[in-house]
Amino acid sequence: MSLDKHLTRFAKAIERLSCIHRSLVWAAQLAVFAASGVAAFLLRFDFTIPDTHWKHLAWGLPVWLAVKSLAFRLAELDRGWWRYVSIADVARIGLANLGASLLSAAVIMAAGPAGFPRSIY
Repeated sequence: MSLDKHLTRFAKAIERLSCIHRSLVWAAQLAVFAASGVAAFLLRFDFTIPDTHWKHLAWGLPVWLAVKSLAFRLAELDRGWWRYVSIADVARIGLANLGASLLSAAVIMAAGPAGFPRSIY
């Protein structure tokens, strides 16, 4: 097989990956959002979440996932390549995360179960 055929196959494989790039970014973002929520609870309770607070975690995770996903989508942080990140992108990440955290806290305070740990927000 010639070098041209290998390069053509490689180019086609890259094209297929670029089609699913955004889906992979969304999946990675959801994983990071979920892991940060669980880590917040683990840190708050010294790595042993009491039985009474599992319902708070179960209620907070979907709120964080939905609100942060929407904020990152609106800030257009689900496209592009990380090797081209600029200072402006870092500022957008910070603002999107701050806005999503504030909105999530408001939703949890307004509609969440009583006794949600204040240190988690």
